[in-house]
Amino acid sequence: MVSTSLGGTSQLSLSGKFISTPSQKATISIKAKVKEVIKDSRFTLEHRINKCGSVVRGWRNYHRFCVSAQ
Repeated sequence: MVSTSLGGTSQLSLSGKFISTPSQKATISIKAKVKEVIKDSRFTLEHRINKCGSVVRGWRNYHRFCVSAQ
């Protein structure tokens, strides 16, 4: 069974494990956001790295669990 919702795909494998993966559009979006944060020269490199980490951490936490219709 495969379910697509909230920017990701969820499926149940034959072994009974729940597999959740972000969509390609979501992956491209996060890459663009990281690139934008890294290229922002108004801040020091340390601040840009910290901001990049928080953006990636938030995205990862959002895509950790997918809500399935069933």
